[in-house]
Amino acid sequence: HNTVKQFSNVIQHELKQKYNEGVDGCDNELDSIQLNPTRFRPNVVVDGLEPWLEFDLIGKTIEVVPNQDNNTEGGDQSERNPLRFRITSRTVRCAGIGVDPLQPELPAFDIPKLLTKHFPQHGPYLGVYAVVDQDNGCSGGQICVGDTFRVLDD
Repeated sequence: HNTVKQFSNVIQHELKQKYNEGVDGCDNELDSIQLNPTRFRPNVVVDGLEPWLEFDLIGKTIEVVPNQDNNTEGGDQSERNPLRFRITSRTVRCAGIGVDPLQPELPAFDIPKLLTKHFPQHGPYLGVYAVVDQDNGCSGGQICVGDTFRVLDD
């Protein structure tokens, strides 16, 4: 989530210019255009990480730490098998994310090109792929809003 915020803030000039070119009769300049994380079609959005830190998690295993307020199964949360994910790789971004799914009428942006231009050290990547860590006996589970993650030792 913070990576999307930082990226959005850095590309403000290009976003506003493209928006103002693409809107007929636009007399009002926009102060800010924020990219919504849903544009990137995430399955899970993690807040609280420094921008781009998710790339440091590649090759590591993370474990869901259930929020005690999310006790939806009626049992003791500590009895659940831990849900673990292996972070496998960076997510390369395609042209499809140029369209905002919440506001498709807005002009499209070449997000991979903007990522590469403004963050060449990361290229056209934003976000990471993760898979359920079945090697440690995890066959699935539940993630709820408010749950946290912890990085397990290598």
